[in-house]
Amino acid sequence: MRTVRLALTTSFLISAATAQAGTPIEVEFTCPIGGEEFTHIETASLTTWGSRPDGKPYGSWIFPSPLPECPSNKLVLYRDFAEEELEILAALIASPQYTALHGDTPYYRASWLAKRMDTKPEERFYSLWLLMRAGWQADPLTERRARYLREFAKRAEAIALAVNNLDSLFLRYRAGNAWRELGEFERARTAISSLRKTQLDVTVPDRGSASQKARDDAQAKRYLFEQIDPMLALIDAQNTSAEPITMIPEREAGWRCFEMEEEGKSPLPEACSKGGIAETLEYARAAKREDEKGEAQSPDPADDCPEDSACAAAGSADAVSAAAEALLAEPISETSPP
Repeated sequence: MRTVRLALTTSFLISAATAQAGTPIEVEFTCPIGGEEFTHIETASLTTWGSRPDGKPYGSWIFPSPLPECPSNKLVLYRDFAEEELEILAALIASPQYTALHGDTPYYRASWLAKRMDTKPEERFYSLWLLMRAGWQADPLTERRARYLREFAKRAEAIALAVNNLDSLFLRYRAGNAWRELGEFERARTAISSLRKTQLDVTVPDRGSASQKARDDAQAKRYLFEQIDPMLALIDAQNTSAEPITMIPEREAGWRCFEMEEEGKSPLPEACSKGGIAETLEYARAAKREDEKGEAQSPDPADDCPEDSACAAAGSADAVSAAAEALLAEPISETSPP
């Protein structure tokens, strides 16, 4: 049995007003090595709306979702471990190789463990997918993220392609994108071009005419088919962005265009003037105009306060924070079934 408590923070109280907010919960863990008890924040629900070319979703939660980590020995609980695995696991996390990784991200350490713990044929890709997420966790493009991307790309492109193995297809695509972000465009082109479009240009069966797995597989191949040409265009343009305007959701792209405009970039990319991207950009511009108009018309509340008075010392943000803290005085708890 484990105890789950709603983790109501000030930021959550504010964000929960939207339908797309995640729902934080506190989960109590006991470390399988050493027995240390600790609390980890997870989410009971989340919403996503598309992703970047490296697979990182846009959504209402932190991505990648944080992994539980034993505070003292730094064991990352990326999965449940069986009793018979604990002796090997204890030796691994006590090794000099693992302790040297304490400064790396939890997902990178999880990938290191999975490479050594998950050796069955059906588990052979676990370590790579965790390594891909380590790259997300190391945002933005720092030396560490570059190191993770390079390691991922080298290992992923070494996986033999098989048209009926979706893991191999997606790993090759993600490897090509990693080389692009690293600025190694010829390697990126080679990886992406190795995906045969004729093998991915499939029709998704109608619902009821095929199994759900067959539909899912066809949709995955169709997705890759539709990504190849835009990715090759980025490579041709020597674009290294993790969030290229042409390959992220239109809403996110519109806000990126707005940010570029605010930074003084001119002209904006052509994609900023098209479809839903242009609509979001105009929405952002209108929101800015309304904010500026409101600021121009609203007097400063501090003007009516003596300099040494209480009202001069307290702002509206402090009042909101105090109200939130009052709501947090009594935690809401519930106990989940085993």
